[in-house]
Amino acid sequence: MIEKKTVIFIVDVKHRDLEVLKRIGYHLKELNTRVIFVSSNISSKSIFELKPKALIIPKANFNKLIIAECRIRNIKIIVVETEGNPQDKSYKIRIPIEPDLYIFWNEACKNKYNDFLLCKREVLGFHRGDLLWDIKENLKSNKENNIKNITIATAAQDSHFSSKHKKM
Repeated sequence: MIEKKTVIFIVDVKHRDLEVLKRIGYHLKELNTRVIFVSSNISSKSIFELKPKALIIPKANFNKLIIAECRIRNIKIIVVETEGNPQDKSYKIRIPIEPDLYIFWNEACKNKYNDFLLCKREVLGFHRGDLLWDIKENLKSNKENNIKNITIATAAQDSHFSSKHKKM
């Protein structure tokens, strides 16, 4: 029997990223891949005990020590951008160690790195947007029924605080 390859997803903000990363993981499982989701504060020792073939990170400047160790151990490094699409057109992330694959939201973001990023780069769109289709249908029917929708923008880092923490 062929041993399954292990892929580890680093989940930066679980409320924002996990649902979509699970969908990507589902498709990898269909390809006979063992998929593991871990928090972004996981220790490098825990990652390497799992013997992954690839580590999927949320941004190119994620934990440099872990990325360097991956490079030494010949573990593929894949970036699936979860931070978003920076509106400042000149903004570039400093990339200390180049990944094997970088997945961008759009061509504009990808093209910013043409001058110095040599790894394989793909544009696969706004992956979290896949979860919005049900919401769009809901909004459409609400409009037809003259129901108003209210959205409230919050800081993502505050979205998972406990009630006790919010009072501090």
